[in-house]
Amino acid sequence: MSGLDIHLIPSEQMRIILPLVRQLNPGIPEHTLAERLQQMIAGGYQCVGAFDSNELIAIAGVWMNTRLYCGRFLEVDNFVVDEKYRRASVGRKLMDWIEQYGKDLHCLVNVLDCYVTNTRAHRFYFARGCRIIAFHFSKDLN
Repeated sequence: MSGLDIHLIPSEQMRIILPLVRQLNPGIPEHTLAERLQQMIAGGYQCVGAFDSNELIAIAGVWMNTRLYCGRFLEVDNFVVDEKYRRASVGRKLMDWIEQYGKDLHCLVNVLDCYVTNTRAHRFYFARGCRIIAFHFSKDLN
């Protein structure tokens, strides 16, 4: 890896994240992810990308909002490091960037959801000082 460049991806270029998003959600067709992505962008979704020589190797979506229990927060979503770059500190550097971005936006906390089956990610988040404070429940409406 030469030089790692981390920055927000402009919304008009956001489709470049779809191959990495598919690594996290392999069962969802790319066209469905693309449609959802457009809806998310319209709702304020941003995405941070980590690039190695202009190759996108990691992403994390971010949303900013306010909740009664915690105040202003930055929510991290779809945090993915390409499998070829795991264990190369890319995830740590990307999360460092996100944490600073949250501070720059005057957020009080970063929050995120993580699939219950993703135990490697659990270890990563715990090592970064994250803690579980709630359960995220989901119910299909179909």
